[in-house]
Amino acid sequence: HIQRHPPVRLFSQAHSIELSLRESGSPVRPRQAAHRERQGQTGRRPNTMGIRSWFCSQPPQQQSFADQAAKVAGNKARAAKHHRVLGHKLGELPKGHETCIFATGCFWGSEKAFWRVPGVYSTAVGYCAAKSNYQAPTYEQVCGGLTGAAECVKVVWDPKIVSFADLLRVFFESHDPTQGNRQGGDTGSQYRSGIYCSNDEQCEAAEAAKLSYGAALKREGKGRGSKVTTEILNALFEDQLFFGYAEDYHQQYLATPGARRYCSAEPTGTHLEPSPKWMPADSAEKWCDQLPPEYWAKYRPQPGCVLRQPDKQVSLSAL
Repeated sequence: HIQRHPPVRLFSQAHSIELSLRESGSPVRPRQAAHRERQGQTGRRPNTMGIRSWFCSQPPQQQSFADQAAKVAGNKARAAKHHRVLGHKLGELPKGHETCIFATGCFWGSEKAFWRVPGVYSTAVGYCAAKSNYQAPTYEQVCGGLTGAAECVKVVWDPKIVSFADLLRVFFESHDPTQGNRQGGDTGSQYRSGIYCSNDEQCEAAEAAKLSYGAALKREGKGRGSKVTTEILNALFEDQLFFGYAEDYHQQYLATPGARRYCSAEPTGTHLEPSPKWMPADSAEKWCDQLPPEYWAKYRPQPGCVLRQPDKQVSLSAL
């Protein structure tokens, strides 16, 4: 994929760094490689506009039936693997547990934000909401910008410990949902904000939370954009919402040895109101807030928080 690009002098440094890192097996993105070379691990957010447009300028190739079948088989194999931190199988949905797919931009930091929440059973990063002819796309195809897929996190949780309302609070407060097809320094439709629900009830609750959070942002004058652009769809009734597990090296990336400390999320600092103020009446009892105020006081999302925090899941007994 990289070798088919014509020489581009402006980004030749990023190109050579990316090639050497790939040969060594290190899963670093080109925008990071060039930035690290120039800034020397300063931790400053890279300027991604030019490098990403150059590296991902080639459109993804159409998938043949054989390619599609191979990717579906690979998808099932990844689902059987175990979570690097929580230990459970990525594709497992125990009886009584619930699941939803969240997209807040780059999935590395987003996944860690969710797996640290008490009551979360497992998380897995992947691609969803792709066009029908790009189901189970690869990372390179998603970078091409024509698959329509979003980088996302599939979350499975125990509703006896944490509620959907709690996870919606984590979702909205852990990024800026007004930025459209970008998040921080990452630009492209794959970095859009989205909630891909398991049923209509989740969709109704997500829509209500979206309205409430949008009003809170407006009151406080927060957010880069003028309105919340979060996409909310019912995954069970949308053919294009096939969830494809991302490559193995992306799974729980920030918990892998030697992982590069990168997260482009830009939390606004605005809080989502308690669920009784916005949750639909039919779901108010089922999905009331369960995490205590002490949890939010200590672990509420903040800029760069996932990079500073340990990988281990938070224990409510330790509060």
